[in-house]
Amino acid sequence: MKRKLLASLISAAVCQPVLAAEISDYVRFSGFGTLGIVHSSDKDADFRGNLEQNTGAGRTHTHDSGVDSVFGAQADIQFMKNLTGTAQIVTRRLSDYNSTRPYFEWANIKYQATRDLSVRAGRVVAPMFMISDSRMVGYAQTMVRPPEEVYFINPITYVNGADVNYKFASGPVLYKVGATIGKLNQSLVSPAGTFTYNFDAKLINGTAEYNGSTLRLGYGRVDLTGKAELLDAYDKGMNTLVNAGVPNASTIQANTNHTDVPIDMYTLGYIYDKNEWLLQSEFVSRKSKSDMVLDLDGFSLMGGYRIGKWTPYLGYAHMSTKNPVILPSLNTSSLPPGQAGAINVLNAMYQMRLNRSTWSLGTRWDVIDNVALKMQVDRTDKEKGGTGLFANSTAEFNNNDRKINVYSATLDFVF
Repeated sequence: MKRKLLASLISAAVCQPVLAAEISDYVRFSGFGTLGIVHSSDKDADFRGNLEQNTGAGRTHTHDSGVDSVFGAQADIQFMKNLTGTAQIVTRRLSDYNSTRPYFEWANIKYQATRDLSVRAGRVVAPMFMISDSRMVGYAQTMVRPPEEVYFINPITYVNGADVNYKFASGPVLYKVGATIGKLNQSLVSPAGTFTYNFDAKLINGTAEYNGSTLRLGYGRVDLTGKAELLDAYDKGMNTLVNAGVPNASTIQANTNHTDVPIDMYTLGYIYDKNEWLLQSEFVSRKSKSDMVLDLDGFSLMGGYRIGKWTPYLGYAHMSTKNPVILPSLNTSSLPPGQAGAINVLNAMYQMRLNRSTWSLGTRWDVIDNVALKMQVDRTDKEKGGTGLFANSTAEFNNNDRKINVYSATLDFVF
């Protein structure tokens, strides 16, 4: 009996490295993370790192370690020669629980039809911007975070659906084209309550790469449906006013539709990254068919220069509201308080402006392989008439011009 047990243990010890080697032939594990701290000079609103966060640095916390902090793990599985799978789990602060919990950012199967043509299905990246593929990976970025004046214009980072990608070379230029289709449900917290949005997205993009330069063009069509208790009360109140023939009610109702609202997104980006020099610029334009969603333009420009392991950089970004919403006056005195309040709150929110500009000065220090330390100072000028995409803001903040200083530090790593 003892001999059989000893033989089994020896066999297991011998086979274990063989089994591990076999697994590593088919499965590759990797990960990334960011540990960050942020301070904002304005105590009347919270600076946040994404639209899903409803608290941040400023009003809620003097210093906040959850704005930029993120951790992700990824497994890539080789099922057969041309068939692979990817699962990426991310944990970061989101709005529905104001803390962190893991969720699948990616979970898809990829078929490599030819050397240059591939198809994926499942939860895939939404290629809205220049750095959509690496948006969560702080180590892959020069700045502490992507410019919010651009990247806040669309909160979608993934969709449940499919995409197809094709690449080809013409002379010294490498071209890549892709198309994505999918759906996403997302909850966002605003001063007016929690809203659940259903996105139905169709996206196309193309890039050209040559000698350190990358030019990207993109277009997205998103059909948006919003749901919330406040929207239900709004609809009931507006129907009552329209049926009663209240002046301006039918006009406002026709222009504040929140079901299957078509939104067009246009993006243009350019990156130059060669030797010591780095330049990144991006422009995005959002146009909606409903006053529920503001028309916005966003632009960013960043330049950096590598000096050994250091990369100092300077950036500028601007967001502007195009065709601001101006709703006519509406008499809601005949409605129950709940319905009248919903109409007044939402109509005021629809007419907000989101104009802001930010100067950014920072540096990146590549401490060791796969680890980088970043420090950044932002000066944001927010115009009156809106939140400027800050969270948890007061009426004093919304109704006045504000100048906000934001100080950030992050430690980014990959493994």
